[in-house]
Amino acid sequence: MKKVTTIVGLLAIASSAAADESALTLRQALQTAVASQPDLESATIDTQISQAQVSAANGIQDWSITANASLERQPFQVFGVDIQNTLRLGGSISKLLPTGGTVSVSGTGRYTDEPLGFDSKYQTGLTLRVDQPLLRGAGKKATNSQIEVAKRGEVIAQQTGYVVANSLVRNIVAAYWELSFAQKEVQVRQESVGLAQERLRVTDILVKAQKVAPMERLAQDQIVAMRKNELAQAQFRLRSRKLTLAGLIGATTNANIVTTETPPEHAFAGSTAALKTKAYDVSPLMVLAKAQKTRAIAERTAARLDNRDRLDLTLQGGPTGIANTLGEATKKMFSLDNYTIVAGLNYQTTLGRTSLAAGERIGDLATKKQSLEVEKIKQQIDIELEQAFSLAQLSESLKKNSETILKVAQRNIKAETIRFEQGKSTSFDVQQRQLEAQDAKLALARATVDLAIAKSRIDAVMGTLLTNYQISLASAAQ
Repeated sequence: MKKVTTIVGLLAIASSAAADESALTLRQALQTAVASQPDLESATIDTQISQAQVSAANGIQDWSITANASLERQPFQVFGVDIQNTLRLGGSISKLLPTGGTVSVSGTGRYTDEPLGFDSKYQTGLTLRVDQPLLRGAGKKATNSQIEVAKRGEVIAQQTGYVVANSLVRNIVAAYWELSFAQKEVQVRQESVGLAQERLRVTDILVKAQKVAPMERLAQDQIVAMRKNELAQAQFRLRSRKLTLAGLIGATTNANIVTTETPPEHAFAGSTAALKTKAYDVSPLMVLAKAQKTRAIAERTAARLDNRDRLDLTLQGGPTGIANTLGEATKKMFSLDNYTIVAGLNYQTTLGRTSLAAGERIGDLATKKQSLEVEKIKQQIDIELEQAFSLAQLSESLKKNSETILKVAQRNIKAETIRFEQGKSTSFDVQQRQLEAQDAKLALARATVDLAIAKSRIDAVMGTLLTNYQISLASAAQ
């Protein structure tokens, strides 16, 4: 059976721009995750189960057909011993009413082979019957209570799948940009090692020419060693970021993943207050919590409706026909000369109501618990949006300042190099200027990545993250 993927609607992906097969765009990373993440498939299965449960609950609306047959043999003793045979046939069709009652039509037939022929051999009958609860089980709400619970369960399963997908995409986006920064850091630190080694080479020449003191050579050795340590640490972080992204998208842990995109530019405006108010309605976690609360209310309602006495009304009636032939018996039945009408009431109560009261109490507590969960998620939304906005504001400031620092640092490197050549500065001073430029590059790259991550965090809270990447949640399978 062909299976439809849990998440569909990704835009068509162009052929890889890089020759390396492990080079990934962000959308390719998301597509890989969609194809391999067991959490998404599990969420799909849960949704399918909930849909089956709704179908099962709706089964009470089906027509019910019954048929029966019996043969009875018994001794008949008057002038000796003989056998009396009685054949009974019957059938009925019934349907649940919106009021909670049941309407049915049944037909019966009996054939008796009597040894002495005292009685008529054939008896036929039609019966129309209505059973209607007047207390427990009465009304449309009571009739459909379990259907409503099942429907709420389906909504919860679907929204749970959305929350799983939303969280996965948020984590993949963050991991992708973290890997992008780790690549940039390795690149910058490799350049820094190269610059340090070049300064060491120049210093060796100057020492041999006795233009600088031999101590300058020792200082340069120290700086080269420090830069190599920084590079080694950056390479370790790069490998760690690759493993993190590989784990999220379901790639093999030895995959040499390389990002091919840089974070897009983002501008933030407005306040968190307006976003919070909107997030209370649209946040995936909030929508899920409210759906869970709605189901708890539906379960409590069902429990309360079930915690009532039973008082059932029964009305039935119909014609009968009795004759020595089947045709004559049928004719008499339709002539309506003989008929039966029955009306009755049946009352039932439970002393103590222990289990029924407990069920209602459970419903009350579950509803209260979900109300608390809604308030808890509001607090989580507040914290997440405040943190994301704070990160965005800080990153915008750092990005602007780092751009200025980098420009100044590059000019200072040139100036310090000239001073060094004139004997007015040391090689260590030149290295310090180079270090300032390196730090500015890394700060700029870090701020750019943090802006993108802050944007994805806000989008995840607002429920727009999947839409931004043209991802929609589908729960059907063929």
